Amino acid sequence: MSRQSNSAAWPSLMAILGVLLLAGCQPERPSADRGNLGDTLKAPKVARWQLEIDGVGLGRVGMTVADAERFLGPATVDRLEPGDVCGDARFATLPEGVSFMLAGDTIVRADINAEGVHTPDGIGVGSTEAAVRAAYGDRMTVEPHPYEGPTGHYLVVTDPSRPGFLTIFETNGVTVTSLRAGRLPEVRLIEGCA
Repeated sequence: MSRQSNSAAWPSLMAILGVLLLAGCQPERPSADRGNLGDTLKAPKVARWQLEIDGVGLGRVGMTVADAERFLGPATVDRLEPGDVCGDARFATLPEGVSFMLAGDTIVRADINAEGVHTPDGIGVGSTEAAVRAAYGDRMTVEPHPYEGPTGHYLVVTDPSRPGFLTIFETNGVTVTSLRAGRLPEVRLIEGCA
């Protein structure tokens, strides 16, 4: 190869090397498959404090407490009696009023009991029933609230892409007083573990 053709190839070679270097420096994206967390669990750099049908922030249904502590900081776990399977976990970085229900050491549901955390559709404590209806339409069913009925309601939202999971908005008949999301049957439990 002549020196002239070698010089012409140099800029192309440098461009290819630059693209390869940049591709290798891209941040790892979290796996879309949350069913197999194990050692492959990766977290995005920034937590968004939103309640989704399978968790809130970086805490997800199916994680163990130890998994979640890697992203959310130290946990405080409360159980009604020592040795109980069901319990609640609060993590150091969670906003006020956010907790997770546990079955053994596994997160099964997220609970929001204070203003400040919303669903991706902007619904949270203090939102109106009308706003919930507008956001979820025919994906939502209305049930009487076990303690506040017939005035208060459970507004139950399903997602066809996530069978076995629900989001439940508790209302006083006018506004949302709390919300939770997670897997069945735990998301349906009325008094925490009961």
